[in-house]
Amino acid sequence: MEQLGYLSSDLVFPAIAIAIGSAHWHFLGEHVLGGLQAAYSRLSTTQREVSASCSGDRVFQRLAKIRAFNYSTVSLMGIHFALLVALERISRFLREPCIANTLPILVVLLLGYLPDATAICWRAQLTNNTLTRLSCLLCSFFHAYCLACVADSSSATDHISMLSLMTTGHMLAGLVFLNARMWIPSTIVLFVSHLAVFLYKFGYDEVSPTFLLNYFHQLLQSCTILAGVEIGICAHLKSEIDNEDHQTMMVGFQKILKGLCDGSLLLDQEMTVRGSQSCLQRLLSTRKSFEGTDFRTMIACPEDKKNFATLVGASITSSDLADASPPPCLRISLSEAGQVASVDVFHAVLPGLFGAERHHILAFVEDTAGRQAPLATHGTPNSDQMRGGSFKRWPFSLPSESGVSSRESEAASSAGARCNEVLEVLQNLVEATFLIDPCSPNADLLEAHLKFHRMHPVQQPPSMRMLSKIDEWDDLQRLLTTYALRVLQGAPDLPVAMRAMQLRVPGAPRKLLKANQVRLSVANRSREFGQPICLYLHLKSFNKKYARPSYITSLQSKALPEQLEDDSNEVSEQPENVSSSAEDTKSNAADSLLDQIPAPQCLPADVCVVGPLCHF
Repeated sequence: MEQLGYLSSDLVFPAIAIAIGSAHWHFLGEHVLGGLQAAYSRLSTTQREVSASCSGDRVFQRLAKIRAFNYSTVSLMGIHFALLVALERISRFLREPCIANTLPILVVLLLGYLPDATAICWRAQLTNNTLTRLSCLLCSFFHAYCLACVADSSSATDHISMLSLMTTGHMLAGLVFLNARMWIPSTIVLFVSHLAVFLYKFGYDEVSPTFLLNYFHQLLQSCTILAGVEIGICAHLKSEIDNEDHQTMMVGFQKILKGLCDGSLLLDQEMTVRGSQSCLQRLLSTRKSFEGTDFRTMIACPEDKKNFATLVGASITSSDLADASPPPCLRISLSEAGQVASVDVFHAVLPGLFGAERHHILAFVEDTAGRQAPLATHGTPNSDQMRGGSFKRWPFSLPSESGVSSRESEAASSAGARCNEVLEVLQNLVEATFLIDPCSPNADLLEAHLKFHRMHPVQQPPSMRMLSKIDEWDDLQRLLTTYALRVLQGAPDLPVAMRAMQLRVPGAPRKLLKANQVRLSVANRSREFGQPICLYLHLKSFNKKYARPSYITSLQSKALPEQLEDDSNEVSEQPENVSSSAEDTKSNAADSLLDQIPAPQCLPADVCVVGPLCHF
């Protein structure tokens, strides 16, 4: 009977172990495999989260994400270890049924197995508060299980071995949760409780100086590892966030510079080109890669190199000051493989960019007037030049003269850059006709006629609303509509003189250009039935007092203030004298034309005229 009892007890535990293992894998196997695959796929993107406004909060958020990821990953593996420990305790309980063997089973199941199973099965949202509660629960589990194991130890060697095992597990759990403020005090309590139990069971005779030294060395090692790892991870996260912020700021800053200037360039501390070189390739008309090239070697003139070094030194000195000053500017000539480009260079210092040494950023504005443009003259080309192989040049061209002053070159540079910006945004431009003087040195433009066509119904075509001031658009629209309606109702289509008006300068919407003489007239007087009516808006006698560049092109640190509009109190310029008295009479008669013609009565009061006005 005794052998049968032993046999039955030996068969009960394997049966219980097989049943529990089968149930465990049946309910949790699919979740464990899916969680492991998800953890592996998210391993490289764990620290990529949405940024917050404050750097400290963003570090805290990413640290919480890492804690949740660590706990989810460890739960997928630790739940199996908890199951093995529970089975080992159940086996011991079956051999010796008592309360001392029952308590560890409950502790392992309630504090080890069930939280992990809950996190795996129900995919619980692991917030920071949830992780804090789990940390407290796991600390309690370690202390309770450690006291149970220590109380069961029969020798000092077993006690010390159990202390090393629990210390290692406790430290690993602290590294998973990354909460040194909680786990370091827990480590101290764990060591003190172990030492107290050891002294109580084995007395002071077993305690030696070497034992105490080793004991406190393990305590110090555990606390140092817990604190050092968390501090290192936080420093790494902060550095990563700063690098992302720097990269985002640089990308946005370079986009703004691309819209305001002709491009930008990033240089390192050794003045070596880094990053995109598209602006240099466009200015120098080449596809060569300038990565790793010393920017100073591209400056053509030695004097320009010296001035550029002075510019950089002055910019570095001004960057250390507390007050922010405008970036200094210098005009230099860049050369590469025979291509020469004259540009205005703006310089700014970027200290500690990407957490490294000082960097420099340059903004370029191309000097279109500084290019060597051929001059034109009357006559026929020289036959010697034709035979000499220069027939590819324009027949009437001669070497250019360098008689353009610095101020004229500055104005031309500003105008050219702004015109390029305007032409880039005019997607509805289909034709452009220019009246050119071929006898002038640079083929001066005397007149320009642009034709627009709506390419896409969603796009906003060029309109008077884009050019007029915001507070004057309603009055201007009402005047244009009223004048067109009165002409359609049979009023004389005489030109009407309007009061002075201000227009926004294309390419520089913050600048206004004031026209002292404005005339409105009908463009298609001999129109057919159903043809829309079109108007001419003729502007002249412009006030050019503030029509000048808002940046400087010399080595100085102050920029000219940008003027938003002309002075409203200034006296308007007198109109030009008209040679014909009949024209004066018509002009005076047109001044009061809008008051003499009655308002249209054919339209209801609540109808707003939209679109082209046709002659019915």
